[in-house]
Amino acid sequence: MTVGLAIAALAAVPRENLYRMAGRFLVAEASLAQPDLILVLGGDFFGARVVHAARLGTEGVAPRVLISGPPYHQQFESDLAIEYLTRKHGFPRSLFLGFQHRARNTLEEAVTLRPELERLRVKKVLLVTSNYHSRRALAIFRALVPGIEFGMGPADDPQFHPERWWLAPGERRLVEHEFASLAWNLTVGRALTEFGLVR
Repeated sequence: MTVGLAIAALAAVPRENLYRMAGRFLVAEASLAQPDLILVLGGDFFGARVVHAARLGTEGVAPRVLISGPPYHQQFESDLAIEYLTRKHGFPRSLFLGFQHRARNTLEEAVTLRPELERLRVKKVLLVTSNYHSRRALAIFRALVPGIEFGMGPADDPQFHPERWWLAPGERRLVEHEFASLAWNLTVGRALTEFGLVR
């Protein structure tokens, strides 16, 4: 199919269907048989993603849950999340590992976590993050952390509804940000990382 035919075909699709396709595209779900570890990405230390990961851990999906912990004011998200999950939800503290770091975005987070994942000698890792962030996060970790097989278990996020995101201004901004970040992370961002300019 030529580019012109592809554009014509897309133009014939009702606008709402295209919006739904865009919303669904952002949500990546990649199952992984018997992962060694569940890794929760930073950014939601008392919300859907940490609770979702903890439930997967207690269901026996993986033996441990590693919580990525960027700074939050004077503390680290990993510490706050573990405290929240054990005190408020009653999950066993022995299920969790915390990793404190100062990465400012997903790209830096992948680069920062790579040595820790190598130290833990894991071969298969199930990532957990918010649904709207899952496609980008999975692509970044697969690109920047070789030697480890990554799956994705996205957590439903109350701020993002793939089937109707265009109806809410906040969700529209979130989708615009994710597509822009996905393009940057996998092109310019990856190049900068490979040249050692992003650590």
